[in-house]
Amino acid sequence: MEGDRAYYKQLPDNSKVYDEAWANRMEYYPNDGMVILIDDGKVVQEDVRFTGDRIEYDTINSRVIAKTVKQTSSDEDEKKPAKDGDRVRVIISPKKQPDSSE
Repeated sequence: MEGDRAYYKQLPDNSKVYDEAWANRMEYYPNDGMVILIDDGKVVQEDVRFTGDRIEYDTINSRVIAKTVKQTSSDEDEKKPAKDGDRVRVIISPKKQPDSSE
């Protein structure tokens, strides 16, 4: 799939919250149970968000493997540290605590 933002949504077994994924390009491999997000990928699983250049989403086990693909033109560029946009990001939102005003 390619598009403005390709979109994928799945309700994992034993869950009440959908996993959602977006990317500029997606590849779906039903025999392997894999969705591969390419170019500006994002996966949201409950309160956890993953972003990266390439994200592999295991649709069977609801697992995420996120990678960054550094685009370089020379060996010298390989030695430079990754720019902020070149990194995989994982954001884990804190769970809400029960109100203890009883």
